[in-house]
Amino acid sequence: MVFRSTGGAAALGFALLLVAGCTKDPADLLQNAASFEQAGDYPAAIIELKSAIQLAPEDGALRFTLGRLYNAAFEPVPAEKELRAARRLAVTEGGRVDVELARSLRAQGKFKDLLADVPVMDGVEPANAASLHALRGRAEHALGHTEEAEAELGKARALEADSPDAVLLEAQIKAGKREFAAALDVLEGLLDKQPNYFDAWTYKAELLRVLRRDEDAVAAYGKILKMHPRNFAALVSRSSLLVGQGKLEEAAQDVAALNRAYKGHPQAFVQTGILELANGHPREALDAARAALKLTPGLASATLLAGLANNGLGLHEQAEQLLSAHMAGNPADSYARRVLGETLVELDQPARALEVLDPLLKQGTEDARVYATAGTALMAVGDKVRANEFFEKAASIKPADTQLQIQRAISMIGSGDGDLGLQELQTVLAAAKSASRADEYLVLSLLQQNELDRAWEAVEALEKRTPGTAITSNLRGVVLMAKGDEPAAKVAFEAAAAKEPGFLPAAKNLVQLDLARGDAAAARARYATAMAADKENVQAMMAGGELELLLGDKDRARALFEQAATAAPDAVEPRKQLIALYLADGEAQKAVEVADKALAISGADARLIILAAYAQREAGNANQAEQTIGRLIREYPESEQAHIRVAEFQVAAGRPEDATATLRKALARKSKSAALQVALVSQLVNQRQFDEALSLARSAQEAQPKAPIGDILEGEIHESAKDYDKASASYQRALAKQAIGTLAVKVFLAEARGGDVDGALGRLQAWADRHPSDPSARAQIGDVFLGRGDYKAAAEQYEQIIATKQAPLEVLNNLAFAYQSLKDERALQYAEAAYQAAPNSGMVVDTLGWILLEKGEAERALGYLRRAALLAPDQPEVIFHLASAHAGAGDAKTARAVLDELLKKHAEFPSRAAAKALRDTL
Repeated sequence: MVFRSTGGAAALGFALLLVAGCTKDPADLLQNAASFEQAGDYPAAIIELKSAIQLAPEDGALRFTLGRLYNAAFEPVPAEKELRAARRLAVTEGGRVDVELARSLRAQGKFKDLLADVPVMDGVEPANAASLHALRGRAEHALGHTEEAEAELGKARALEADSPDAVLLEAQIKAGKREFAAALDVLEGLLDKQPNYFDAWTYKAELLRVLRRDEDAVAAYGKILKMHPRNFAALVSRSSLLVGQGKLEEAAQDVAALNRAYKGHPQAFVQTGILELANGHPREALDAARAALKLTPGLASATLLAGLANNGLGLHEQAEQLLSAHMAGNPADSYARRVLGETLVELDQPARALEVLDPLLKQGTEDARVYATAGTALMAVGDKVRANEFFEKAASIKPADTQLQIQRAISMIGSGDGDLGLQELQTVLAAAKSASRADEYLVLSLLQQNELDRAWEAVEALEKRTPGTAITSNLRGVVLMAKGDEPAAKVAFEAAAAKEPGFLPAAKNLVQLDLARGDAAAARARYATAMAADKENVQAMMAGGELELLLGDKDRARALFEQAATAAPDAVEPRKQLIALYLADGEAQKAVEVADKALAISGADARLIILAAYAQREAGNANQAEQTIGRLIREYPESEQAHIRVAEFQVAAGRPEDATATLRKALARKSKSAALQVALVSQLVNQRQFDEALSLARSAQEAQPKAPIGDILEGEIHESAKDYDKASASYQRALAKQAIGTLAVKVFLAEARGGDVDGALGRLQAWADRHPSDPSARAQIGDVFLGRGDYKAAAEQYEQIIATKQAPLEVLNNLAFAYQSLKDERALQYAEAAYQAAPNSGMVVDTLGWILLEKGEAERALGYLRRAALLAPDQPEVIFHLASAHAGAGDAKTARAVLDELLKKHAEFPSRAAAKALRDTL
């Protein structure tokens, strides 16, 4: 049937008749609501009450009951509306209306509104008055007003000593004073009497997290979620705790519930990202963080997640920027502070890492990883004693933590207790469940000490623990290379790449072998395979670009760096490479365009600031360049290196006086800074201002009479003025204050340049004999003998250093050269060990190639020597060796061309006569 209305009033009247005929009495609806409430069905009870209020909108009692039910159903916003309506209708219920209104305001975080709108009025029943005082006290405490909160607690206790709200406030006040255990005891007593007191459970869960009782906290959140399955805070907190415990499947259930209940909420994206990161999916985690930040720019948890995700992707520069941004707004976030410290260590910025961690160390944190990270940073800055103390502290906090034991062992190795440290590291790794960078460190440390058999045993042990992994195969190849078995090493590297095509260490090792054979196409294919396995593998793109730079193909390098920049829109490293390329090609404006975009991403990256300033200067924007380089000091006002780099820029811009002023200003703030003293003295010496330089050096001596820095500076000034006697005397005073080999070498060099070479050498020999554990002096002696062609004497010196197991790379390389000159078969072994440690050192690659050539392996030698020539194109000895390899391989035409260019370009070099003689034979 169709009804047609001819008048609005008639239709409305008919509708009202229909409604009136089927509506219950408000009293019936209220009774129904009570029944639903008793059964725990709050939504149904609320529906009944809303129907009743439609019939009696001015019934204050109904409004109060509906508001109370909304509170019980954890819906404080509509609760506030109904309770304010009840107050307007003059309903008080002995103060119960105000109590419920206070609860709704507190649940919304409207603490100031609670204090302003809900006073404790006369005539309120004592129990309700006690609750109101307690709720007002909780609001005061939330606003940081401890004294006011304590005053409200006293008033509540005076009215009703056992008021649950007052007991909860007491617990909060104790926790605010860091009396966490006492606060928890108060809560436990409260919950014994009120087992379903929701607010008490919420606060107990938070306290348990503070006390790091994570299992108990998870259980507490479980109780909360039974009472309120959609509770936002509980779902967020419990999922985070479960992730931290490695219970990822359980965490996934909470994250799924969070996304169902709060779909599209920024924190739901964040929790999804945290779970993705824990599952080893940093890229998906970064996507989730970006989604959250798009909805709420600057959201602290999303910024932190983005930083962690970038760390997981190996993009440490971007991670540092995000973590620093997060810390700026959340300085009390100890977790973020620790992760930022770890990131700075990864970026080789140990001094900044220590600055970031210092507040945690001063407050006596119980986070073992903070001490371990600080220990690693201290090792990097050379403070091995304090580093060991921190590693011991970390181990004492978590004695069963394998990672901490590994770091402690590495610290022992670095601090000179190498044998014991290596033994401990092997013991710890034997119990590890997976391969890690520590396994790589162990193997490389053993190789550096020429412990080939022990290195092989370490790889075999790793294979038993984690059979068939890419890292194991790669390390096997590294050891085989050190043993001189290149074909078997290549098989091992290829096995690693086959198991994990995107595994870059294996790809890089294969690239080194390809380059040694002169096979650039094969080398390129290695990185192409890694990129094909993961089309967003930014590290592979960067490695490919660096390879192209080595091969001299700037166009290909540029394309790969551009690809990396596209794949990682927030990464600055590829952009820094592009800026450098454009500058090298004279395309300053393009460099500026890339720099501007990069600075928008990461305006505090020190190297980026420097590159951008140089680009702007080259493009003719001198004022802009000056402003940009000034950002270094603004971003890092306490950094000595920032001031030094600004001064270097000013010198390069032709303003040495400004550079001097910059350094003077910095030194005025940090008068004991050795780095600034050295930089300023160097600047003054370059300007031939010797008197002022000497004055500065002597001021340093007076300010730090027990430190050698002032005497070293004076010695360098005299040496620059070619007054070698005075230089020697200054260095000797420094050596008397600090007996280290580098200073003994300075004394020797000054005396030798003054003409007393043999006497100086004898005195250096005597010093080295008195200090057998210091490699520097003995290495210098070996170098002198090597330069004289006394290879036997040089080898003897280098062998003594090798025996200390603290041999620098140069010693390995020079010993290989000395052995080769003596026709000693050990030459190749040490050359390959040096090559493994520094495959991108032109001199090291040259030594290995020359040894192979003299052994008659011309084809193999040619690949290494080609690479050496790429790495060190301005070293005539290296180019001569390359020509010799071409000749040895039967390519006389190429050998002649290389020699002609060499002899034309260099009028003097040690092997010129040999090069000319070789040319005459071709």
